[in-house]
Amino acid sequence: MWWRLLAFVAAVVLSLSGCTATVVGTPVAQGEANGEAEVVASTEDLSAEATTAAGKAGASVPPREGTEQVAALFSVIRQVDVCALHDPAAAATVVGMQPDDLMPGDSLSGCVLQMVPGPRDLPAWRLRVTAGVELSDKTRRESTPETLDGVDFLHLLDLGGDGKACVYDRPMGERAALQLIVRQEGTEAQPKTACQVAVEYLTAVAKYWREPATWADAVSTPALPVATIDPCAGLDAATAVYGKPVRSRMEDPHRCTIYPQTAAHGDPLGGVVSVTVGVDTDPRATLTGTAAANYTAVTIAGLPGVSNILNPGGGPSASGTCYVTVIADDKIEIRQDITNPDRPTSYPVIEARSADCQIATKAIEGLLSQLH
Repeated sequence: MWWRLLAFVAAVVLSLSGCTATVVGTPVAQGEANGEAEVVASTEDLSAEATTAAGKAGASVPPREGTEQVAALFSVIRQVDVCALHDPAAAATVVGMQPDDLMPGDSLSGCVLQMVPGPRDLPAWRLRVTAGVELSDKTRRESTPETLDGVDFLHLLDLGGDGKACVYDRPMGERAALQLIVRQEGTEAQPKTACQVAVEYLTAVAKYWREPATWADAVSTPALPVATIDPCAGLDAATAVYGKPVRSRMEDPHRCTIYPQTAAHGDPLGGVVSVTVGVDTDPRATLTGTAAANYTAVTIAGLPGVSNILNPGGGPSASGTCYVTVIADDKIEIRQDITNPDRPTSYPVIEARSADCQIATKAIEGLLSQLH
């Protein structure tokens, strides 16, 4: 049903999917429709109540010391619909090209908008928004404050020094930020530098960054219920298999790693298990073709997926790493480009990696339990 929304999008963005917006192809800023200024996803002040709630969500796997506030902050940032911070029409005006696709990434903390000169051309510009990037004291010291349409940003040092990449952060609290990276793809000269594109684009979309839309606002389609999953919660069964005290650490709002409370020499991966909630192509495609022998079909909580074991040591005694990927909702199909039937279908997925396939499976079961 959500595909029908594309009928209302201007022709220049008809090829978009994944995070197609619901109002004339552009996102609606939180509170804009009714003139209100309520900040639903505010992270400027994290109350003790919010911190306590975040801690209880994964009480069986306590955060590593010093990361409690980050976990609380990420619980708020996880509400943000990152793709709603993009505006394909504004990007088209800024770079003079058409949008190719707008897609969340392997972690739902990121969403990428790609711009192309023509329908069958390779992307010339890549605009990536990420929620929950680390904002260190060093970054604050070395960045330049800029205000664009009333919103305060930090302009980070240019990447590469060749004008082809540019980074801006919008602080959310003291230790994290929303981030835009604009990168020129390919070698063909462009009339604007990456930072010129970033400034013009952020000026156009700042109203969406001022009060970020949340998943509850139903701005992007299809809705992704997995976006609300706490990646560090529901892991009791997985840690019970491990049988030793553990601590958790969130790498971003949708990625968590469980570590031994007291690390032992030679612990694989540095952690017991790592889990990520995101969007990816159908993992079942690996069950056919030349590499099929390395993959096994699995079913977790009634949902399809695959597992494979990588053995980087190359010998039978080396510790392998088990990767398990499951489609979290096989009724939600996402195509990057509905005009091209050859483009693969993506789904919301949960991936877990561990030295033990049983632990990885139990971790995914725990995360899926939050959807019921």
